[in-house]
Amino acid sequence: MKRRNWLLNKGYYKELYDETRFTKSTYFIMPMIGYVWNDFISYAQDRIYLINCYISEDRSNIVLVFDYLHNDESQLAFLSKNEINSYFINATIDVNNEELILTYKVPPQYKEDLDIFMTSKYSKMSMKYKQVLLSIYGRETEKESYKPKPFDVLFPTSYKKKQLADYIGVDIEVINQVGEVSSRLDMEYEIYKEADKLQLNETIENRQIEEDTQI
Repeated sequence: MKRRNWLLNKGYYKELYDETRFTKSTYFIMPMIGYVWNDFISYAQDRIYLINCYISEDRSNIVLVFDYLHNDESQLAFLSKNEINSYFINATIDVNNEELILTYKVPPQYKEDLDIFMTSKYSKMSMKYKQVLLSIYGRETEKESYKPKPFDVLFPTSYKKKQLADYIGVDIEVINQVGEVSSRLDMEYEIYKEADKLQLNETIENRQIEEDTQI
């Protein structure tokens, strides 16, 4: 559980919950290989066993990291089904850190979308891939808060830009120049690292890294 403890230690947890957050790659890149976060539910434990989706340092692979649940029927069923995923490369178990790590190649048809995503230009991804994401998350927009829904991230409107500008106290032209309504990727959390390379601080940082996308 070192990775979850590291994320909690860094303040990377969900609002109002003692639970780690998902990366942007989990929401916007994992669907490239045919999965969404709620595909990974352990019915025996009544929880999601996905920790996060990550991108390999060389950007050639998508890496899914799970809590390793010994003989959990839901996880075993997923692993069996996963064998026919055409992008699947391999699976490894980190026994010491209780992690299951699955590696996939980036689908060639989405390589350019991944490259665009890695520049934090979410709205510039192709319409073809945006349609994949819309089929998952729908077209719901957030009117009450500056925090965007996935649709807002992919199709930022002037209204949403104005909400964000008002929230952070800048002229809307600043947001127009950026062109996006979701924060830049923090590579510390998006790029895969082995659990043994994560450094735990002795004390928990007294802050929460704010989640700016609502699912």
